[in-house]
Formats: sequence, C-alpha cells, structure tokens
Amino acid sequence: MRHNTEMINGKAYTANLYDFKSGNKTIFTARCVQGEVIQVWDKRDSASSGSSSSSSSSGSSSKKSSGSSSGSDEYNASNYDDPEEFYYDHYDDFDGYEDAEVYWEDAQ
Repeated sequence: MRHNTEMINGKAYTANLYDFKSGNKTIFTARCVQGEVIQVWDKRDSASSGSSSSSSSSGSSSKKSSGSSSGSDEYNASNYDDPEEFYYDHYDDFDGYEDAEVYWEDAQ
C-alpha cells in the first residue's frame, strides 16, 4: 500500500493506493479515499517488453510509444497512457504532480 493526497473541497485527505500483483507484475491499482474506491488502473495488458498497455483511467490521452524509450527514462514514463497514472505510481519520486507531468511529457 502506498499513500498520496486528494484534495476535496479545499481539504486534504489521505488516499491509499493498493497494488494487486501476480508475481512481480502489477495487475490492478486501486485508489481509495475515505473508504471509497475513486480510481482503478487496469494494468493487465501492460508488459515489461514492448507491448502497449491500456488503462481504465478515463483520460483521453493515449499518446504512447511502443518499444523502449531513450536510455534516460529511468521510470519508464513512456509506458503510461497519461501523466496522472504515472504520478500515482511514482508520487514519492517527484516534488509534485507538475514535476511528474513534465517528466512524463518529456518521455513521450
């Protein structure tokens, strides 16, 4: 379980992120706030080598490159459909959403 913050009506709430795994591969990630699931990412189609993936997150951006990215993408940001999903998986590696978003955009 991981944590990050969700702002609701100007008040900060702790969000719990639960990763459901099969071996070392994450199959689903669920984000819960105040005991309710508010987002789910379906990562069943994600593969560690070259396949494209899909996400149940309802973002409309699917700008994604197949294959591996340039050697400088240590977080594999190009494997994510949108910057929000990328941020939730790596929130503790960046100073905030905007920094993660810029990293994700640069990796596309």
